[in-house]
Amino acid sequence: MDRRTFFRCIPALPLVAAGVVTFPTHGITRVSMEKGDPGEIPWGKLRADGKIVRVFLDGVPQKYCRTADAKEGWVNRLVLTDKGNIAKGIDRVLDETVYGHVEILIEDDPRRALKRA
Repeated sequence: MDRRTFFRCIPALPLVAAGVVTFPTHGITRVSMEKGDPGEIPWGKLRADGKIVRVFLDGVPQKYCRTADAKEGWVNRLVLTDKGNIAKGIDRVLDETVYGHVEILIEDDPRRALKRA
């Protein structure tokens, strides 16, 4: 680790240790990939602008999240098996709604930044 990297990390360490770091959401409290959902338009705009949307539930990153509402505190996600596969019903993929402290992280897609350079 060089000097510059070390000094970039120092200011964030006390905040991370205290658990008070919040992610920038650009005022977006709901994202969804479900057609007709109120969060579909914000999600689509972010994806079109080359952003990645990450959802955290109680600090744990959520895989296969379909809809997340930070204001109401719930996440709708696909059900995974013990081996990490997506669980399937007779005629559909199984999903579940879980509740807790929801954080939505919006960041630039690094793959898209490389294409522009």
